Amino acid sequence: MNFANSRILLFALTASFTPLCFAHMPAYAYSNATIYLMDQEISAACGDRGGNWDATSIFEADLNGDGRTDLILDHSGISCNGAPVLSPECGMQVCSIKTYIRRDGLLKPVGERLGSILRMISASPPTFEVMNHGGSTTTWIPGP
Repeated sequence: MNFANSRILLFALTASFTPLCFAHMPAYAYSNATIYLMDQEISAACGDRGGNWDATSIFEADLNGDGRTDLILDHSGISCNGAPVLSPECGMQVCSIKTYIRRDGLLKPVGERLGSILRMISASPPTFEVMNHGGSTTTWIPGP
């Protein structure tokens, strides 16, 4: 094999395996405080089985207008390894949605409601469309 062929082979192998190496990396880097709370909620929901979050159920935004990033975690985004797959904080239709406000550098729990966040409607102020029991939807503006 000559030098040119070895470079082509190396390029082909790199191109083939690069997507596999980075497939597990999130598209968005969460704060350390958010990662800690995500891990705590997975541990509480899934125990030793572990699990993961669907990124569409994690929202970092300034909820109270103080310029700092706060957090909303929707338990409908938790998938536990093994059975049962759903978080025990989910019922037949909806799950717990937990709100955290940053105070003194830490994310502190300030509220919890039942529902399932369907989408973020607006970023300022953060406004969400939430499915309630029975399938009805409401607009929710979380606050402190």
